[in-house]
Amino acid sequence: MQAGADELSSGAGQLADGTAEFKKGTAKLAGGAETLYDGMYAFNRDGIQKLVSSLSEMDMDNMIARLNALSDASAKADFIGGKADDMKGESKIIFKSGAVKAQ
Repeated sequence: MQAGADELSSGAGQLADGTAEFKKGTAKLAGGAETLYDGMYAFNRDGIQKLVSSLSEMDMDNMIARLNALSDASAKADFIGGKADDMKGESKIIFKSGAVKAQ
């Protein structure tokens, strides 16, 4: 019976040690979760929302129409102004956009 009591006492000590380690681990996890939350909040505020705001300010319909027209024009194999049947060559379309500035 003494052997069983000793084993129970040893197990209780191990449980106490494990509980302390578990408490440390949960504290570390809570700190990491808070750091992750802060980082995701900043990413949303400084990255995603800024991008959405910039896109909302643009005239997207006009931009899409211009890109579609550019795509249609670039699909043509001949010169934009045309070429004689006996001529060889190709045309290149150069797209000029406004300046891209970091904010």
